[in-house]
Amino acid sequence: SEWMGYGLLFEAMLDTVLEARDRYLKPGGAVLPDIATIHIAGFDREATSFPFWDNVYDFKMPEISKQLLEGAMKTAVVTHVDGARVTTESAQVCELDLASCSIADTEFTAEFSVCAKSERKGHETHGIVLWFDTEFSKRFCKENPVMLSTSPYALKTHWVQTMLHFPDPIVLGDEITDLKARIGSSAHQGAEIVGRISMVKSKRPRAYDISLEYRAKSSNGDVGPLRVALYAL
Repeated sequence: SEWMGYGLLFEAMLDTVLEARDRYLKPGGAVLPDIATIHIAGFDREATSFPFWDNVYDFKMPEISKQLLEGAMKTAVVTHVDGARVTTESAQVCELDLASCSIADTEFTAEFSVCAKSERKGHETHGIVLWFDTEFSKRFCKENPVMLSTSPYALKTHWVQTMLHFPDPIVLGDEITDLKARIGSSAHQGAEIVGRISMVKSKRPRAYDISLEYRAKSSNGDVGPLRVALYAL
């Protein structure tokens, strides 16, 4: 049965695959797919449901947007994100060799940095979108290696993507009109978003908790305020 969950690891079904591999796979046997990777990038406000509530048949409903954001700050939002809504370059935060990794490897912490896509400089980033790829690599599929991608740029799958919302947007770009303004604001745009992401098993059955520490960083190395968030998946 397919074991991949939202964000790759949700439902923790990979554990049983690895246990079966260690117990039953003969030496030299294949695990397919054999490589899994997790990636992140920034997304804009249009990727969210918030713009809908700005004008609902000429009615503004900011309170609903406020409540939705409050919920999204506690629980990862699993939904489709179109590639056109991605504001930054991507970063790989996890790679699992499914032929040799251990169950302990299904929990990880990784540092990351993402900079604005050239055409999205000066635009707001409202959070981090997470997705995964799995490979049937040349190691076991020499004649026809294949990748299954759940990237925002790939065909939509039932896994879609996982969104981690920021409480306040970050602006990445080259423009600085006020050196005293917060780094990552429109008046003092950051060069990149730097941080650390962790995915660990939750006390909730088969669920994961995602922690995200991040801040905007300027081209000269100065950094904005550190933000820390915890999302249930």
